[in-house]
Amino acid sequence: MMYTDYPNYWYVLFVLTGKEHEAERDLRRTFEKEEISPFLPTVEKYIKTSSGAHKENHLMFPGYVFVETELEGAVFRNRSSDVIRKSKHIMKLLANGSEDSMAVTDAERKALSELWQDERKIDVSEGFIEGDKVIIIAGPLKGHESDIKKIDRHHRTAIVEVELLGRACPLTVGLDIVRKV
Repeated sequence: MMYTDYPNYWYVLFVLTGKEHEAERDLRRTFEKEEISPFLPTVEKYIKTSSGAHKENHLMFPGYVFVETELEGAVFRNRSSDVIRKSKHIMKLLANGSEDSMAVTDAERKALSELWQDERKIDVSEGFIEGDKVIIIAGPLKGHESDIKKIDRHHRTAIVEVELLGRACPLTVGLDIVRKV
């Protein structure tokens, strides 16, 4: 049995890109009265249109559906295998080696949970640049300045690296640099 600080486990399913919402809906229908709850984490970004820039929510990890459940590795795999096999949208359950490492680790969950709010969404952060140092004044990146790998001021985004199933994943989040000093 794997120890966890969280009461539930998170698993990640690889799905056809563009079919994440359909896969989530299929999982919800199949497990509607059970302890399996699929979710799609999102990130808020600025989108430029002819009428100006506005905020939109985008999938944080395109091609993936997360599942929260009380079920441990082998039990979850057995319960979900039939759904995965019959689904037109779900390709497979991701794992980092053995059954014990199918679940997202506590450290990975904590890192993601620090960035998003209750609705599992990362809002746009606001900051400024002083010399070659980024200072975040508001938003989920505040205190995580050292995690920023790259900034695109034109698109109002930053790339941070998060660990997921033992691999470093680049994550593009909204960042509005209000000024450069």
